[in-house]
Amino acid sequence: MFNRIRKSKVAKGLASIITPLVLASGIYFSTPKFSYSEDNIASRNAMVQETYSVLPKTEDDKSLTSIIEDEKSNIIINKAYITSSVNGQISSIKNKEVKVEDTVKLNLVVEASVDGKKLYFSDVNDVTLNGKKLDSKIIKPWVHEDIDITWYKVEAEKSSYNNWETGKFVMEVPKYKETKILEGEEWSIIADANPTDILKDVNDGLGTMRYKVEVFHNNKTISTPGKNSVGAYGINNDVHRISFRTDDSFTGWMTSFFNIPYIFGNRVYQVENYIGVDCADLVIAAYRRVGHDIPYTHVTGLYQYSKVIANEKNVKLEGKEFYHKGKPLLFGKDVKEGDLLVFENSHVGVLYKDKSDPKGEFKGEADGTLNEYDTIIHVYYDNPKEEALDFVTRFSVVEFGKFYPSA
Repeated sequence: MFNRIRKSKVAKGLASIITPLVLASGIYFSTPKFSYSEDNIASRNAMVQETYSVLPKTEDDKSLTSIIEDEKSNIIINKAYITSSVNGQISSIKNKEVKVEDTVKLNLVVEASVDGKKLYFSDVNDVTLNGKKLDSKIIKPWVHEDIDITWYKVEAEKSSYNNWETGKFVMEVPKYKETKILEGEEWSIIADANPTDILKDVNDGLGTMRYKVEVFHNNKTISTPGKNSVGAYGINNDVHRISFRTDDSFTGWMTSFFNIPYIFGNRVYQVENYIGVDCADLVIAAYRRVGHDIPYTHVTGLYQYSKVIANEKNVKLEGKEFYHKGKPLLFGKDVKEGDLLVFENSHVGVLYKDKSDPKGEFKGEADGTLNEYDTIIHVYYDNPKEEALDFVTRFSVVEFGKFYPSA
């Protein structure tokens, strides 16, 4: 009933090249954008090589650069990190919750040994690892072509899991898959939340996505954590995550949970770490993120923080509009974005957008009435999503947070 194929989009990636700027204190970098191509990659490598050959260097820089350029066999790659930066800010390994209009750049950082000396390679030199800012003097751009870099998206294998399938609680730990999205020499890419399954790519870039990168050099492969980094509740936080939302509102935060699986009987840890969620906990998780320290609960437990506007027994679908006690429910007056719709006290969604018949007078835009074209955000045996109200005939309307002290 809830599964429909919708128009999809093909995500496009962007990357960045490094333009050296000579300042009094050393070499720093700016990052104009470009599209992936062999010519651009070759141009970047040639530019970096030329820069290192003409710019003044300290004795340590000259020695280290000589080793990097002339003795490639002395470079031993030891560890890879994905760092991310938001709108050009410092790049860090911390997972990010951002707005959909933000530009999130994923940057590969490789820790290596060069003749016994620790060095980092990256296209960015403003980097924090494990809470400590790296000295830019030990971060260098890679100047060779003998490296293969492969980027992956890491997603749950299924859209639905059930911890109560046997009739008693048994944790069904999600399993994950890795999908290759780019292979070549790109040290940086632009993050997005578009699922790799184009039939699921219906959320306009909203939701959560995790990433892995793999590096091959000198017959050695290293990678960041991926699908196998799984704990008792699901994927671990060391798999780099970016969660995109529309805005900072209650419903805005709900959109950051798109793409993660539905887990019936989920644990709090799974919700708080974007592993999986059920219908009531999706409501609570978003409400907590707008500043309300409300405890997690079940569907009927939500009533203690709410005011019932329209009881289900008095709500009826007539034609394509919903009525309460014989009168049409008006969107924006009787009901509003953020109200809860409770279905038979066993499922809950959140009223989202006022819409209308695309072929009617308002051409799909808001018409001020609660009808089957209006949408809710909910999760029900599939990934969280925005869904039209054309699958139900009645529900209770609840003003959420009405009696909660911090609301």
